Amino acid sequence: MEQCTAQATVSAASFASGIAKRDEHVRSKDYLDAERYPRIVFVGESFDFSDGCGTLHGRLTVKETTQQVTLHVSAVSGDERNLTARATTTIDRFAFGIRTAPGMTGRTLHLDLDLVATR
Repeated sequence: MEQCTAQATVSAASFASGIAKRDEHVRSKDYLDAERYPRIVFVGESFDFSDGCGTLHGRLTVKETTQQVTLHVSAVSGDERNLTARATTTIDRFAFGIRTAPGMTGRTLHLDLDLVATR
């Protein structure tokens, strides 16, 4: 396991599922409260890499709650300047204090991330 520094910031207001009414609800005080908490932040702490795949361990902060998460990284490619990868994880939204309307999105959320890093 190697120490690493990685940080990703996502605008909470950028949530888009393609269904306008759902998107508005997810950005509202019921879910992300994007007006009060405009950013979702991931900070990577360590990385394991083997056979073209990796595991990135870090902290995810949603609203005022921070939880440890593990991203499973695959499809890594790059050159001297850029690195691209695909990362996936599953989170429990209840652990981040988002408990309203459990039937709308489910308790656990599977996240697919396309990562781009530049030196």
